[in-house]
Amino acid sequence: MEVVKSTSNDESSSRFYSVSDEHKEIEEKQKKMFEFAGKTEFCCVCFVDIVNSTKTTAKIPPSKISKFYSIFLNTMSNVVEQNGGIVVKTLGDAVLYYFSRHDDGDMDYIQRAIACNFDLIQNRKRMNLLLNEEQLPNISFRISCEYGKVIVATSSVSSVNEIFGEATAISSMINHGAETNGLVIGENMFMEAQSLTQYKFKQIEYTLPNSSDGVIYQVTFNQD
Repeated sequence: MEVVKSTSNDESSSRFYSVSDEHKEIEEKQKKMFEFAGKTEFCCVCFVDIVNSTKTTAKIPPSKISKFYSIFLNTMSNVVEQNGGIVVKTLGDAVLYYFSRHDDGDMDYIQRAIACNFDLIQNRKRMNLLLNEEQLPNISFRISCEYGKVIVATSSVSSVNEIFGEATAISSMINHGAETNGLVIGENMFMEAQSLTQYKFKQIEYTLPNSSDGVIYQVTFNQD
């Protein structure tokens, strides 16, 4: 059995441990990276994704690509947080975020989620001005949102919770059903939001990436 010696400035703290013990320590750390909180939350899970990001960044000098993404991610994240949303993760050309219900009688988070998404669209002009100042191209994006139960997991490597569930998957899957610089929502989100008279909902037939047919709704401001 191979033996590895660990040394420190304090000779009394020196110890011997086997390689197999080291492997066990690594496995335990990996298990603890995500600890499920044992609770579910009703959430509006949202996803904003840059349109044609690969083609766009192919025309940008490598030295400026990080600036391109940082302006997008910082703008989107700041707007979400200002509206009371929680950013789960940034994926380079996309941001995943959610709005959770605080109690059984709280329906305000439905309104906040939709209002935030339109706020993102309205902030696109300001974001593109920042990009143009850096001689970078404009960004267009699509936004999608679904409602449902999610499982919350805490991470030992991040202060932000991770979320898992059907609403999270659907939110990203329906994103390509949105118009450029527009918003679509899933069926469950529509059932919760349809009473909001300030918005107009248009039903769209949509085939999900797994080839199953579904219904999504394009959301716009009600001009009536």
